[in-house]
Amino acid sequence: MDVALTPYPVISKSLLRVTVTDANDNIPKFDKSHYDGELPENSPVGHSVLQVKASGSDMGPKGEVTYKFFQALTVKQAPFVKGSVYHEEINMLKFNVQAKDNGPQSKSSNKALMTITVKDQNDIAPLIRILGIGLVKHEDDDIAKISENMPEGTAVALVDVSDRDGDENAVVTCVVARDVSFQLQDE
Repeated sequence: MDVALTPYPVISKSLLRVTVTDANDNIPKFDKSHYDGELPENSPVGHSVLQVKASGSDMGPKGEVTYKFFQALTVKQAPFVKGSVYHEEINMLKFNVQAKDNGPQSKSSNKALMTITVKDQNDIAPLIRILGIGLVKHEDDDIAKISENMPEGTAVALVDVSDRDGDENAVVTCVVARDVSFQLQDE
């Protein structure tokens, strides 16, 4: 049998396309384990408190992240004020936040701690109470009736002043409004 050899090898070519699909195999991760923020009391509804950030390293919706807070509030990136917050009622909020991706068989992150300090504003007027003492008669409209021959230094009223604001916003200064023959003394 005679076999003829060709001088060149015979080659066949075919194009194979491979598409790699992303599996939802990565858990979202926060860039910090603890977030701190400040919220001025009386902030308007919708006021942004602080930014949290978690990333999912999967592609497409599998890598998109939403957040869940302790009140089951689902948002895209930041907690917002839902109602009135007063420093006098609560001065710190602590809760956990968890990130969850949007893929099938979604994955949830570990929880991150959020601490929000409610900052006091000078929003409460001081309360002034004038109390009668000794022999001085007081009428309902805070008028003290005294005799013109009362000895100098006689106390005519006890003025009690308080402010429910906190820290430096609770400091009050009392003065006698006009140039009169009376003075205030601390007790």
